[in-house]
Amino acid sequence: MIDLAISDWALHHGVIQGELYSTKTIINNEIFSFIFASSMKRNYSIVPSMIRSSNGILWSFDNPYKINYFDENHSLEISNEICNLTSFCLWYSSPIWSFNDSLTTKYYFMGEINKWTFISQQRFSSLYTNVDNTQMTIVVQGVVNEIVEILVYHSKFQSITHVNCHFYIDHLIAQLIINSTNVICL
Repeated sequence: MIDLAISDWALHHGVIQGELYSTKTIINNEIFSFIFASSMKRNYSIVPSMIRSSNGILWSFDNPYKINYFDENHSLEISNEICNLTSFCLWYSSPIWSFNDSLTTKYYFMGEINKWTFISQQRFSSLYTNVDNTQMTIVVQGVVNEIVEILVYHSKFQSITHVNCHFYIDHLIAQLIINSTNVICL
């Protein structure tokens, strides 16, 4: 439960103001956050520092194609009319990276679509940028005959790119390669 919800609980004499939780996945010191809200009795405004997260982007589990900035100047507005007793809300956040190229190409690794946990250490065991900061490699793990659909926002394309990683009997680890001109899975 986030600290603000706990303090509100105390201020309201033990009456909980809703279910408001956050957790994170950390891969190579990069923080990917998850925020869950339900049964909200009041509205909340959340910024990354309140949940010990990184600045970056934010999207909802039910619409990964609507991306918003998430930093100290761009908060997540949690509505008690939407995240109430009959529904829940779930958001994900990812850091923003920039390549060392002439366009300062930006990209966001959004993880695996169709999963509650878009980014997990079990699926994505490491990510690293090359010395020149012109390419990121993300190690993806799978099982035999699995196809993993991954989302990456890439500023060159001004859109979210879908990339499929295929796993075979002799190919259970793949590399998602992101550079200034391409996003591919090998």
